[in-house]
Formats: sequence, C-alpha cells, structure tokens
Amino acid sequence: MTVTNQLVTFYLGQESYGIELDYVQEIIRLPQIVHLPKAPDHVEGLANLRNNILAVINGRRKFGLPRTDHTEETRVAVLDFHGYKLGYVVDRVSEVITVNAEEIEEITAEKDGQEKFLKGVAKLNNGQRLVMIIDPAYLFGQAEKDIIKNDGGRSEMEENIRRSTRMTENQATEKIEEFVSFRVAREDYAIPIENVQEIVHVPSVINRVPNAPEYVDGLISLRNRILPIVNIRSLYGLEQSDFDERSRIVVVRIKHSGQPLTVGLAVDAVNEVLRISAGAVAPVPDLLRTRKTSEITGVCKSKNQSLVYILDPARLFSLEEMVEFTSQNVDYEQEIQSTVQPDDEEQLVTFWLDSEEFAASITQVQEIIRVPQVVRVPKAPDYVEGVINIRGTILPVIDLRKKLNLSQYNRDEQSRIVVINLDGQRTGLIVDSAREVVKISCADIEPVPEMLDTRIDTAFIQGVGKLAGGRRMVIILDMAKVILADDDGAPGLLQANEMN
Repeated sequence: MTVTNQLVTFYLGQESYGIELDYVQEIIRLPQIVHLPKAPDHVEGLANLRNNILAVINGRRKFGLPRTDHTEETRVAVLDFHGYKLGYVVDRVSEVITVNAEEIEEITAEKDGQEKFLKGVAKLNNGQRLVMIIDPAYLFGQAEKDIIKNDGGRSEMEENIRRSTRMTENQATEKIEEFVSFRVAREDYAIPIENVQEIVHVPSVINRVPNAPEYVDGLISLRNRILPIVNIRSLYGLEQSDFDERSRIVVVRIKHSGQPLTVGLAVDAVNEVLRISAGAVAPVPDLLRTRKTSEITGVCKSKNQSLVYILDPARLFSLEEMVEFTSQNVDYEQEIQSTVQPDDEEQLVTFWLDSEEFAASITQVQEIIRVPQVVRVPKAPDYVEGVINIRGTILPVIDLRKKLNLSQYNRDEQSRIVVINLDGQRTGLIVDSAREVVKISCADIEPVPEMLDTRIDTAFIQGVGKLAGGRRMVIILDMAKVILADDDGAPGLLQANEMN
C-alpha cells in the first residue's frame, strides 16, 4: 500500500512551499492586524479571529526574504499545531496536492541551513517541480518532541491556550477590571485605572533637558511638582508626530522600592475607560513574548471589538533610570515653573446642564466617570443624590441640576459624574454631559455682571468665560461654594467624603 501525504501548497516569492493538510485549519484573507511594538521583524501582530486572539507571522520575513506589500492574493494560513494556533502570511495559495511517500526526499543533513525548517522536498512531475515541505514545529518555535502530553492525551500547551481563551458562562460573576485606553500610532493600549492619576492636555512648553533618556521629551510643572514626560512613540521606536488637539498626557503613578514615582505618558489620544471581566483578558501568545515586550501583560477587546494591549507602566522603562533622571533635575524645577504663567491662562473642564455650558477649573477636577449605582443617604438634602464606591473609596454625589435649582430631566447615556477634589475632599457632581478641556486667557474671563439674567444663584458663579471671540460663553462655577455652601447639607457631605 502506497503511503500518501496531502499538502496545502503556497508561494513565497517564486518558491513553492507546502504544509501537511492536517496542520492547516483554514485559509483566510488578511484580517485587520494589530501590530505589536518591539516584536521580532517577522511578527505581523495579532488578529481577532471569531473572538479568538491569533498571533500572525510573516512568511517572507520568517525565512529571510525581502518584505513586499500585501496584494489581493495575500492569504493567511491558520495553522493548528497540537492545539496551538498561528496565522502564517503567504503571497498566494496554490492548491492541495497528494504526494506519494517515494516522491519526498527527506532532509537528513545540513543543506544550506534549510534543515532548520524543512521536513523534506517533494519532487513532482519527474522532478520538474519542487515543493519544499515546511516543518510546522519550526514555525511554532519548538520541536514536536518537546510537547509533553498530559494524562488526557492533550498537550500542556493546548490546555493553557484553551484555558486562557475559553469564554465561560460564569464570566459575568468574575471580577471587573478597569483600564484607561489610549491610542498611539494607530494601535490601542490600556493601563490599569488604579495607576492613572489624571489625564491632562499637552502643555505648550515641554522643557528639554540635556542627557535625558531618548524616550523622555522633557519636564513640565504640574500642580507645583516636576513631571518627566515619556513619549510612547519614541519608546517604541515609532515615527514621530506633532502633538495636536487630541494629544494627551496620561499621568501614571508607579511604586519603586516602596516610593511613588509619577510620570506623564504622551499619547496620541485617550479613548475610553474599559470595564471588562478578568477572564476576558487573554495572555500574549508565547510566540510574541520577548524581553522587549515584557510590559505587555495581556490583550483584550474594546467595545468596537478592536484589540487593545494592556501595559504594566512599571515595565515600560527603567525605573532606576527614571528615578535618577528626575532626582538629577530637581534644580530645573524653579526654571520650569518660571515658564508656566498661571495668571495668563486657565484650563477649564466644560460640561452641559439644562442647555447651558458650565465649567470648572481643571485643577479641581480629578476625573470624569459614567454614573454608577448610587446608594441613597437617608435624611440627606434633596440635592444630595447619595454615595458611590469608586475603587474602594466612598464619595458623596450631588445632583448639580438640583443644587443650582435647574429643571429636572431623566438621565441618559450621556450623563456623567465630574469628580471634584477640594484639598483632598472629593465629591461627585452629576451633569448632563461632559464636553471638553479648553484653555482660556484670563483676560477673557469677566466677573458676573450685576444684572446677569440667569436661573441660578450668582453666588455660585466665579465668572463668565468668552471663547471663540465671544461667540461662545461658559459659566465658570466656584466649586468651593457649590459643594461647601453653608447649609444643612455641608457637614454630611464632608463626613461622607471621609469614608474609605
């Protein structure tokens, strides 16, 4: 009886290759690829294949061939090697052929280094056509003999992959984790929300410092403290791009040797706060794990199903180098702060209430969140909505419409809570929607006119800001008076705010 093999054949350049059909799960068109920073050159990145994370490698680069642009004929062979899946990009797929054993010449000795990835060469049409048969063990980075079978006959590798990607019914009861997601050079990343202290606009001046690490843009003064700015594009060796209106600095707090280290991460844009179950975070495929990518701790999906890399900020850069850099430049603080002119310009967080645009100083706004479950407080003033739990801290919540004697309405998806921090006392204010952060010249902020026709108590108003040449007006609230007004509700608010 003649022994035969079935091969899926494809081309890389002018050469014909084949992989045994048993290892080929399917052939697909090139999907959307999320590129992995600092990955080996042959790694295309990750793809979302029917809710499964698939590592994708470039066949040309894997074999040292020159990279070319993908075409309409480009395909991805989805391979399954003992339960471990991999996408393999080829120039074009040819056909499925049946080859007799005697037509295959095994490679038993070194032949131009090809023994590393070839199982043999199929000689077809009396040797006129050669098909190089790829050993899938080479593509997956380990030999087949290294896979240890467990008692059930399934490899340990397979069990780990299945366990990490399986979506079970009890995920709804799993711990919910929150991440702040942002974009850098068309890719999405996220950092655990507990590491994020605040998010601010990129200032007009970043003070360059000699001998700074190549990924550090410089230093700024924020809240009277010196803050090093790490450029994620520089850190990942990506093409540089000028900051624009969407650019932000994500201020992260890291523990190093028990001491806090605060660093600003310059990113292209901040996307959203992701709330996902712990089981929905998939590990980075082993093939993409390198020392250079150790800061990527997992992969999850955003609301639009795009892939998001989860970063550990403590692994992004050398903490020792950053601590030394910061400590060496404390003498720059006075010089840096001298470039900041707080009397000339204000940053305001704007929001809507009853078709009016209001604002608060960004120095008082800690964060903006969706409206979570609010627990009512018995005998509280009418405008006190109750308390909420934010990452283990209990915050009182005020309905700002009620506080300002505005008409009431049913909340919707646009409703937000603006968390105000006054000297460590935090309070949430429910608003109709949050709009943006704006910069305004102090010359464009006027005191409240004596005859101001407004529906709210002018005692709460700090001033009126004129934007867009006066075509846009925002009412700037004095948050200390809004929250700490001398009425029956104030003592209760302060007491609730001290509950942790």
